[in-house]
Amino acid sequence: MLHEKTYKETHKKKNFNLVFFDLECTQDTPRGDAEYQHVPNLCISENVCNKCIASTEEHFSCRECEGKQRIFFSENCVAEFVDFLDEFVDEKVVCIAHNLSGYDGMFLLAELAKRDFPPNRSWWVGNYTD
Repeated sequence: MLHEKTYKETHKKKNFNLVFFDLECTQDTPRGDAEYQHVPNLCISENVCNKCIASTEEHFSCRECEGKQRIFFSENCVAEFVDFLDEFVDEKVVCIAHNLSGYDGMFLLAELAKRDFPPNRSWWVGNYTD
């Protein structure tokens, strides 16, 4: 019980953002005989922060994080998504995707590796399964 209380008090004071995202890919680029490379061309994300996560309003607009859906539609959508994540300068970012460990995360990690991974601050990634 003490650990739970300490955890809640500590995390109430810190800003964090939950960023839910999903990637879609084309399969138009040949990779070999009868194989095609998956190339991300669409990333849809939605974020909430520690201040608005508990809101029960249907169309709530947070002044802190501007919690909203963002759409990145290009062959550079993963790079654009990581640029967006970099905007959370002094805040913890938790990225959550339905198929992070098996698909979406591979593209995210590849982009982070291009940028001299690990990033300069704490990022967490998680996998949502139903």
